[in-house]
Amino acid sequence: MKASKLFLIFIALAFAGIIIYSFSNVKIEDTYASNIQEERENKNNEFKNAEDSPLLPNQKIKFQELEYYPVDKNYKVKAQFELNPIRETIRLSYTDGSEKLYLKYGTAYFQLNGKDQQVTVLKPTFFEDEEYLFLPFYDETSALETYGGGRYIDMDTDVGKTLTIDFNLAYNPYCAYNADYKCPLPPKENKITVPVNAGEKLFQLNH
Repeated sequence: MKASKLFLIFIALAFAGIIIYSFSNVKIEDTYASNIQEERENKNNEFKNAEDSPLLPNQKIKFQELEYYPVDKNYKVKAQFELNPIRETIRLSYTDGSEKLYLKYGTAYFQLNGKDQQVTVLKPTFFEDEEYLFLPFYDETSALETYGGGRYIDMDTDVGKTLTIDFNLAYNPYCAYNADYKCPLPPKENKITVPVNAGEKLFQLNH
């Protein structure tokens, strides 16, 4: 077989590989976004109909849906994670003036919108039957486009030297909907220095 034919076959195979890879990535992206959208729709249904909804009865009547930023894969970041070598706790202030102890599980380092960020990852100490990591944070959208008391992200405890933080999953505490609840406020060191245009927005009834 002539070299020119071999070269053409190679080019064709490479092009086919690129096409397959591109379509695979598109499918993964679509699945990722659709899964988050499905979770958001389920949450809307729970807020509207569930007995344990944080909304008051008159709010449920008017409620249509929660407002979110569009899903953006750029806000799903892989952070370097340093586990705290000692058992250290921090007192988080609550919206009612009370405090609770949280374990300072470790520190996450990452870049967002081109700027270096550092946040403390916490673990609740008062849930015996629940094991999860807790990231409460403020950012440059807080009290403007998002809830002024900060937003939360929950994560699995199965982490190593890296930790995936998906800001598309950032959600409001119940205090954003109903002042009868008491919610933890993020520690000062968890102020992200850029706008996090991902996750849940400020709650507005009948928006």
